[in-house]
Amino acid sequence: MVCAETSDKVTAVVEEDSEDDIRLSKSVAEPGCRPSSMVFCLYYLICLSLFVYMVISFYVPLLAKYHLGLGLTYVKLIYVNSSLFVSVLFFATSLFLEKISENSFLFVTIFAQVIPISITFYFGLSWNNTMSVNESYLLVCSMLFLSAQFLNTPIASSVLSKITPVKSASFYQSLTYTAVHLGMCLSRLAAGATFGKMAMIYTSAVLAFFWLFGILWLGYEYRNFARLVTNTEV
Repeated sequence: MVCAETSDKVTAVVEEDSEDDIRLSKSVAEPGCRPSSMVFCLYYLICLSLFVYMVISFYVPLLAKYHLGLGLTYVKLIYVNSSLFVSVLFFATSLFLEKISENSFLFVTIFAQVIPISITFYFGLSWNNTMSVNESYLLVCSMLFLSAQFLNTPIASSVLSKITPVKSASFYQSLTYTAVHLGMCLSRLAAGATFGKMAMIYTSAVLAFFWLFGILWLGYEYRNFARLVTNTEV
């Protein structure tokens, strides 16, 4: 009797796994769906988010100290505000995801990168000009939008888990850490050698190019993301 119940449970699990694989294979086989392109898009966005954050956040304390004349206490307050903001944002994310999809949320956070990039470009252009203390609010604004980039990795990982085979989930998810560390390493190499007027302007232009490429790629794959995620949830 026990053997029969165990056999029925094993059969049910196998049938459920088979149905999941069939459903995933059907969604992947749909015209216009390119899973490999979508997967690489997510990895690129994860790497880009860390790259943008690390480069610009490296500039913030230097700009605050040497161009705005702020003391260490005020620099710390900038980071305290960004930390509080991202903490609230993490708790509010679950509420946002009840109203909008993960794809839309990811698109909004990636699009928001243009604000700190533009602020950095502005400081590069104003390098030789006298800056008032009031412009420190631009640094605060920049750090607030930068801190929102920490949400991109978990959101992208969640989307990735829905468009990749379950049996290979550990492999695909482990590559997200590779993308994170790649973005961190490249950003440190770039930021450490580009704190200057022209160097900062060029860096902002390069960041804008990478951001534009990422937002266009995400926009191109947006419907495919939504289609695959919907099919895997049905």
